[in-house]
Amino acid sequence: MNNGILSLVLFLIEFSLLVFTFKKGRQYPYFWNVVPILILLQLYQLLEFILCTTTSYSHIVGPLAFVTITFLPPTGYHLVTKLVGWKHKDYLIRYLLATGFGLFYALTPNSVMVESCNPYFAIYSFKSSPMFSYYYSGFLVYAVSFLALHIYGRGDKIRKNASIGLLIGYLSFMMPMTILLVYDNSNFISVTSIMCKFALFLAMSLGMMTNKQIM
Repeated sequence: MNNGILSLVLFLIEFSLLVFTFKKGRQYPYFWNVVPILILLQLYQLLEFILCTTTSYSHIVGPLAFVTITFLPPTGYHLVTKLVGWKHKDYLIRYLLATGFGLFYALTPNSVMVESCNPYFAIYSFKSSPMFSYYYSGFLVYAVSFLALHIYGRGDKIRKNASIGLLIGYLSFMMPMTILLVYDNSNFISVTSIMCKFALFLAMSLGMMTNKQIM
């Protein structure tokens, strides 16, 4: 089996979800908050597939893959704030941090290197990995906690149902990765790639959300 084949399969699925969302979900009030997340998820899978099948442009594609996933936490939190009716624009701070990390990986030579690939995931080495890990996992956990705390007690049943769907989507890709790390912490070296594989469930939950008539 060819290296990166799972990334290609997931790219095709997530790209199909994106097309489906554009065709069927344009009336969804948070459509333009959902679409960037779907674009980032499928773009990462495409970039990882390229990384695992050719080394010609790895010095460009590797950093670009990390720039892509760097913006997943702020775009996800932005959607969360819309669903729960949060009035403060604290998501802008997350976008600012993501831009900082993105510029670092884009402009620093050899900032992201692919150590190896197999048919299922890739193993990366990247600079500032502890800081990036704290940023990435910390904001994901915060977004999930924030969403969970604001679901209950809301009178708006439509937003509440959408929030529950998003929460399930988040947990469905975060919990399996957490279990894998607890079971065998050697999986940490491939956490970026594996977590983005499980994020298919997040993409599916977003696709389902946009088909709900909530206007």
